Amino acid sequence: MRRLVLLLAIGSVLAFMPSCEKSEDDRYLSISGRVTETDTLVFIEGAVVKAGEVTDTSDEAGYFKLSRLPREKQTLTVTKEGYRMTTLECDYTGLLSRPLISRRIMLERETDSLTAPR
Repeated sequence: MRRLVLLLAIGSVLAFMPSCEKSEDDRYLSISGRVTETDTLVFIEGAVVKAGEVTDTSDEAGYFKLSRLPREKQTLTVTKEGYRMTTLECDYTGLLSRPLISRRIMLERETDSLTAPR
C-alpha cells in the first residue's frame, strides 16, 4: 500500500512538471523601437522598417514593431522619402531569454545635389 501511495505521489508530481522542450514562440523574437532624425532627434512618422518578410511603418511618434522574427542574423532596412536608406546588421541568435529587442534608428536627411555645398 505504501508503494502504491508513493508511486501515485511521484506520478502526480511528474504530471505537473513543465516541459523542457522549446515552444514554437521561443524560436522567435520581436524588435521594436523608434525612428528619429539624426540632426534634430525629431521622431519620424511613416518610415518603413523591414527585416526579411516582416515590415512595419513607424507611427506619428516614430515607433515601430517587427514581430515573429526568427532568432538569427537579421538585416533591418529603414526607408523614408527624403532620407537616406539605413541598413543595420543584427545578430540575435544568442539572446534566448529576451523575446523583445529595442532599437533606436536614426535617419539622415538627403541633401539636394543642386543646393549642397561643393
